[in-house]
Amino acid sequence: MIKHIIAFNFFVFMMLHANAQNSEVDSLYATLKNWQQKRGSAIYSLKDSVEVRLLNSLSAYYQPINPDTSFYFAKRAMEISETIDDEYGVCMAYFNYGKYRYFKGEPKKAIPFFEKALLGFKKFNSTNELGETYRNLGINYVLLNDFIPAIESLNAALIPLRQSGDSIK
Repeated sequence: MIKHIIAFNFFVFMMLHANAQNSEVDSLYATLKNWQQKRGSAIYSLKDSVEVRLLNSLSAYYQPINPDTSFYFAKRAMEISETIDDEYGVCMAYFNYGKYRYFKGEPKKAIPFFEKALLGFKKFNSTNELGETYRNLGINYVLLNDFIPAIESLNAALIPLRQSGDSIK
């Protein structure tokens, strides 16, 4: 009887957790659709910057679930970012490309994207993004058994992650 109650509670928890994640993505989709429908207004570049942020957020969400969908959103974010000269959006798209390659099991192809993102994040002094990018570089170097740059990257991740208040995962 206790096992059934525990199993039922676990099932309910999982459903609520999945529903919460779906509502977040649904909200991102709804906001993206809303911005896309308002094209042509006087705040064109602001709208596009918001659209880039939404596309990069959707790309990040889909990375572990469906890397190909993640890549689609990152590619679209990159296209718009380059068109409106949104350097931060380009950096995030490069970061998402790197994560795409990581989740596709291609660490060697992921590294150049993380390095490109890193250059931009240094320029913007984006503390959390710097830490996350260094961390991902380190992880991909570990997967390639290239331990010297892995250690260097993971050590470099510590300072910005601590500064941003992120827990070291």
